[in-house]
Amino acid sequence: MKPLVSVIVPIYNLELYLHKSINSVLHQMNPNFELILINDGSTDTSGSLCDEYAEKDKRIRVKQMKNNGVSSARNAGIEMARGEWLLFLDGDDVLELDTIQYILQAAEQNEIDMLAGGFKYVYSSKVVCADNSACIDKGVNLIHDYGSWNLKICIGSFAIKKEIVDRYNIFFHTGTKYGEDVEFITNCLLNSRMAMVTPKYFSNYVVHNDSAIAKVNFRRYDCYEARKRTLQAILDKFPEHTDIECLYKDYLLPEAIIETTHLLCRSGVSVFNIKKFLKENKYDYVIHSVKDNQNTPLHIKKKINKFINNPMITWLEWYWMSRYYQAREYLGLIKRRVL
Repeated sequence: MKPLVSVIVPIYNLELYLHKSINSVLHQMNPNFELILINDGSTDTSGSLCDEYAEKDKRIRVKQMKNNGVSSARNAGIEMARGEWLLFLDGDDVLELDTIQYILQAAEQNEIDMLAGGFKYVYSSKVVCADNSACIDKGVNLIHDYGSWNLKICIGSFAIKKEIVDRYNIFFHTGTKYGEDVEFITNCLLNSRMAMVTPKYFSNYVVHNDSAIAKVNFRRYDCYEARKRTLQAILDKFPEHTDIECLYKDYLLPEAIIETTHLLCRSGVSVFNIKKFLKENKYDYVIHSVKDNQNTPLHIKKKINKFINNPMITWLEWYWMSRYYQAREYLGLIKRRVL
């Protein structure tokens, strides 16, 4: 029988987390799915773990490939998928046990191309919920809310019809290390005739030191390039949506640059190297162009003007504040263990 949902999991050196992630799929209340495990050239035991699971459960299909990055792995999973719906999950994250059942029930009761739920950030010491309100609308009408984070979607918290992905050639950009997921999700919304949002939690996004969102380097600026491509795709298809164009130019594009700059400063990357990189890539022009823009959110303008006017002092402030909060968190963990 053809599976209704294809769950695609890219894997790279996740032997410590893989069992919990895979089991969260295998124990789903609705068993009408296939689990596609893409081992992206892991150097630990992840690849052999995938094969072991596949031997025990016929719903699992495994592809062993050379390390080409998470986007290539997800794209390989899309090519292999036989399900009507695609659901992506990172190999260190966990699905809620009724997610697939909810997706199939919602798809049966509503004429939709995409379904998005809520999710939870799971940290070592706390859980933060990303909540959504219920609605059904044209996908393009939800892009503004997604861009402004009034609508919260991540890998693992949405399902998209494979027909939409195939028809509109939606794929993960292989040259992008950060922001490729947001670009993919936005393109799914862009090409969905109708999309449904539910407050139901779909997944748990586990954050640890090995998580992609915990790593900071100059490749972080990829998120700006991804947003720039996304804006162009939106304007090509719906040029009348000037509200989305303004959102990107006044907010999302400069935000991608200044927030990445902020992260680099907090991580101790040389302020001189940061300024050089901004100039070489003309990113300094982007943030300068909105420093007095009335439509740019005040908190973004404050960060931009602070860095432009006093880059060295700003670097010191951001760096030492980061060290301070890290020390507080560490002392808090020690205190909890002692007590």
